[in-house]
Amino acid sequence: MERWWVSIHKKTLDRMIRVFIVLCAVVAVVLIALIISYFQGDAPISEMPSREPAETVTAPEEEAQGKVELLKLCEGKLERSNGESVSLEDHRGEPVLLLFWSSWCSDCKDYLQNELEQAFAAARKEGVVAHLVCREGRWGENWESAQKCLQEMNIEEETLMDVGCAVYDQIHPGAVPSIVLLDREGRVAAVTTHMPDADEFEAMLELVVSGAQKQSERFLTEMLMSDDGAIPSAYDINGGEVVRGSDILSETQGLMMIYAAREGDQALFDKVYGYVRNSMTVSGLTAWKIADGERGDVNASLDDLRIVEALMLADEKWGGYSQELSYRESALFRNTLRNGIMRDYTNLDTGKPGDAVTLCYLDVDTMEELAENSAKWTVAAEKAREILKDGVISEEFPLFYPRYNARSGKYEGDRLQMNEALVTLYHAAKAGMDCSAALDWLQAQMAAGAVYASYTPDGTPAKGYTYESTASYALIAQTALICGREDLAQAALARIEELRCFTPPYVGDLGLIEDPHHYAFDLVETLLAWQEWNVHGVRA
Repeated sequence: MERWWVSIHKKTLDRMIRVFIVLCAVVAVVLIALIISYFQGDAPISEMPSREPAETVTAPEEEAQGKVELLKLCEGKLERSNGESVSLEDHRGEPVLLLFWSSWCSDCKDYLQNELEQAFAAARKEGVVAHLVCREGRWGENWESAQKCLQEMNIEEETLMDVGCAVYDQIHPGAVPSIVLLDREGRVAAVTTHMPDADEFEAMLELVVSGAQKQSERFLTEMLMSDDGAIPSAYDINGGEVVRGSDILSETQGLMMIYAAREGDQALFDKVYGYVRNSMTVSGLTAWKIADGERGDVNASLDDLRIVEALMLADEKWGGYSQELSYRESALFRNTLRNGIMRDYTNLDTGKPGDAVTLCYLDVDTMEELAENSAKWTVAAEKAREILKDGVISEEFPLFYPRYNARSGKYEGDRLQMNEALVTLYHAAKAGMDCSAALDWLQAQMAAGAVYASYTPDGTPAKGYTYESTASYALIAQTALICGREDLAQAALARIEELRCFTPPYVGDLGLIEDPHHYAFDLVETLLAWQEWNVHGVRA
């Protein structure tokens, strides 16, 4: 028994000694590698890593550059080897591709030798001006090193020189190789240091050739919308496929009808409205959702107002919708107003309206337009305007309360759902109200970090809701454009464009593929925001 015990201890001791020897060997190898690395720190330029040396990350001038500003106007001149200048301003009206590279960069050489010719040919075929650009003065780069590198690789494509890195530092991609795409106005549409494959590159070219609005519209109409015009409220990305949800919301359908009418696309309008008319309508009102083929038992008055607004636009543009318009606005007036105030919903089976008055439902502008043709809407429009006008929370937090109690005449709500609050603000702006204080507050929030999904009435982000919504920034952009705040609209759209997807089959979608859920409301509001940008004639 004693020998057995001693034997076990001896085996354990031998095992521990072997482990200790292995650990010592590993530590020794690591120390030797660190020492070699330290004494070989001054490696020749040709052997430097693909990304810029670490010093550029920590140097004050590099830190000051910040992150890429999408939609920022890019100006300046690039230089040819003979001293002639190529002005970016001369390319206004044409999309432009700038491929930044460095002679010391092995990844750049790889791309130039294997992908450059095909990529530039594809770009030029689509009418995109393509320039190869080297950065003069950055880590010793000059004409001599650039030309020598191209000659050694037998590359005939001309390189331009970005003297003093003046253009690169406006965009600050942060690494080479990097691709920068400028839209027809000279604004930064896309930047990537990840060299795209052929399909992704084609999608990036589509962005600057067709525009962000049309690219996202194509994704929605081709990948999401069903043949009968239904748009799923949610969809997932799973296994390389877009998986549509089963719920259809009157919210999304109504917004898409407005988009199609403004866009002048009657075929799209009729397709979307066809689903509303055939599958969601009950006695002139619209069921707020269809879930697994079953309609909801109430309407959403805001969505019915949106559908009415869309029908007014369609009838003005093409004619032929007046009967549908009259049918729906009469049903909305008859079933949702009580004491002159529009209620959020009506039970579709009993016709009895609810008591709730949510401020984001009060589209004053549409009510006033209805009142121009039918006096019965006058009181409703006046009361809606009055409720909105007096509904601002405070000077410190100049957004609107979420609800109004028609019985007590008081405003209520201990938490603001930001998308609802921004719909209210959008309606106030449409109605010509002064929204400057709210827009100032939103701009300050964005400058400080983000506009979050929910806030308490004192302006503090609600616990558990410190995340962002694409729709929030789309609504900010739309409201800012109505109020002439193009700088804020640009900043909001830029936040959205950071999430643009170029990976087939999700090209034009917004958000990360790995996100668990995607929402059509975000996408449609973004379409409307880009549409508003173009309608207002925003130019560089």
